[in-house]
Amino acid sequence: MRFGNRNVFLSTHNLLVRMSRVSREFNRWYVQLRTVRDQQLKYGALILLFSSLMFSVMDGLINFFGWLSMGVMGILLLYKRSPRYFYLTLWLASIYILVFFGSIVTYIWTAKNDNIILPLWGYSILIGAFLVSLSLILFVRERRNRYAMEGEYVPIGLWSTAVIAFFWTSLFSIIGWIRWADGSMGNTQFFKILYLINESLLILLLVFILYFPENRFRTTILETVSPGGEIKQFISSMLRKNLRREDDIRKLDMRIGCPVCGVDLKREVKRCPSCDERRFFYWCDREEDFFVRCPNCRRLTQISNERCIHCSIRISRKIRCSKCRNIHQISRWIES
Repeated sequence: MRFGNRNVFLSTHNLLVRMSRVSREFNRWYVQLRTVRDQQLKYGALILLFSSLMFSVMDGLINFFGWLSMGVMGILLLYKRSPRYFYLTLWLASIYILVFFGSIVTYIWTAKNDNIILPLWGYSILIGAFLVSLSLILFVRERRNRYAMEGEYVPIGLWSTAVIAFFWTSLFSIIGWIRWADGSMGNTQFFKILYLINESLLILLLVFILYFPENRFRTTILETVSPGGEIKQFISSMLRKNLRREDDIRKLDMRIGCPVCGVDLKREVKRCPSCDERRFFYWCDREEDFFVRCPNCRRLTQISNERCIHCSIRISRKIRCSKCRNIHQISRWIES
């Protein structure tokens, strides 16, 4: 009888082990599938936007509809690829529109009217577009700092350079389009090529500016945004008003369940052993273990496991501080 019970126990144990392996493989397959899908959406958006650009330099009603339809479909794919940070296009559209009107005032209206005020207006609008670019960088930097409290440090120097490049590329693109359209400078082909090159760079910069925060800023706080929150976020950043304070507090108090047992996790603040910088860890009373975010799938996983319980990637036992950049063992963070 004991021998039979032992066989049943071993069979059940082996079945559970196999089911666990199947679950890990399924999670790994799902992560890979999602990555492939994201890549398809990104490259699909690039193809459609470049096709729209090609239609834009051709004459005729059919080419106009081709430009419009390809552009709309490309934007929709970008939204599908980056739904949480798609509202950043409000900043980018503002930059492009301000550059457009500033260039029109500076290079067309000034040439037709001998008014000394027009150049001042034009350059003021262009300066405003540059300030909007800086506002976007500061906005994302603030989101990066909040993200760094719960995860690894994410540098945004290259991303900030891309935003500044978006401003200058928009300026050269509009100048090329103006000189190509009016033909006042003689060599229209040169300005047509200038327009095409800079518009192509704008498409690449647009995709990168949306792709980077969507891919790197995957925190619980930013996952859930209330309806209309994107517009409020944009307006508050432009007016320098904290219109989302209540929403932020609500998100900070949001329930986070343990991925193993489902019990509510407790947020505990630990300090960097070097500089005393704060970092959040999650504690489960039932599992009696801390949880951190996986650097690959950004989901919570136990620090006692060598691999992520979701995507099975190997987890480092060290954490880099977001402020001083020093690396310490997880045990030293927890003891602090």
